[in-house]
Amino acid sequence: MNLKEATYENMAFMLNDLKKRLRMVNVSLIDPEDFRLDDYAEVRDIYEMVVSRPQLTTMQLEGVLTELGELRKRK
Repeated sequence: MNLKEATYENMAFMLNDLKKRLRMVNVSLIDPEDFRLDDYAEVRDIYEMVVSRPQLTTMQLEGVLTELGELRKRK
């Protein structure tokens, strides 16, 4: 899978993987259908940051969720 390509399939893959990595209780908060393809680069940046770290601090986790929430609201 080439995540450099902005496709809905890649967006869904990253968001679904983020749900697992962030161990979210309410997974409906990150529904790939709620994100625009125009925001692909931002989602990929967040994804790459999360994947590059073995663990996230509480502040980092809150920041990631806030950023995803902002992108979700732009719909």
